[in-house]
This record gives sequence, structure tokens and C-alpha cells, in this order.
Amino acid sequence: TSRSKNIQDVILFNYEKVSQDLLKSATHVLISIPPDGDDVVERYGDCLQNVKWLGYLSATSVYGDHSGNWVDEESETRPIEIRGEKRLKSEKKWLNSKLPVHIFRLAGIYGPSRNVLIDLQLGKARNVKKEGHFFS
Repeated sequence: TSRSKNIQDVILFNYEKVSQDLLKSATHVLISIPPDGDDVVERYGDCLQNVKWLGYLSATSVYGDHSGNWVDEESETRPIEIRGEKRLKSEKKWLNSKLPVHIFRLAGIYGPSRNVLIDLQLGKARNVKKEGHFFS
């Protein structure tokens, strides 16, 4: 949250009612659309030319399996699942858009069958401890 008087409006994107004029006036955009539906850059990239900052929420699945070794933003991307491949493809589209893009690779994104709290409740959660290996 911000108490700054310089903040004008925060507008939540409604895919069903897109106002291109509104997008053209946007200066800061955060994209959280899942990879199987991310066609925002193709559909509306031309409307985002006034953007000063654009954040894209990706996932650590773009790194794939590094055998438990340390992974950071400089690590090679080699997704092994379709979801990771789609995230990486979306990242590349945004980076090639010539907009001021910041990619955030989030670990443990929640969704269908991806909720650690429910896994704990159902007794399905695992605690993996292996020397020299790191997990998010």
C-alpha cells in the first residue's frame, strides 16, 4: 500500500471489458495471467507504449531440474514441464516487447493441486533434507 498523494488510480484488468484507451494511459502494469492464457503482449502490446514499468509474474519452473544445486537468476533455464516452457515463452515475449519489463520468478505458485497448506492438512507434504541440495 502507499500513502503517497502521487498515486492516481489502481485499475484491475478485466479481460472481458478491455479499454484500450485505459491501457494506453497506463504507466505501471503487473501481469499475472497464467501461461496458457498469456496473449496480452500480442493483443495489447501496442497499447502499452506509455508504460514506465511492467512486471511479469513467472515461476521458478523455468529453471527445470538442477539436481538440487543452487539456482539463481543467472542459472540456465531448461524447463522440463509444459507449464515451465510456457512461462519461459511468455517471459521471452515480454522481454522482446521493448517495454521496461521486470520478470519475477516466483516459487510455489498456488493453483489447482499446488497448495502446500492443503498438502499439510492432508498429510501429503514432504520435508526433503539432503546435504548440499536446496529447495524452494
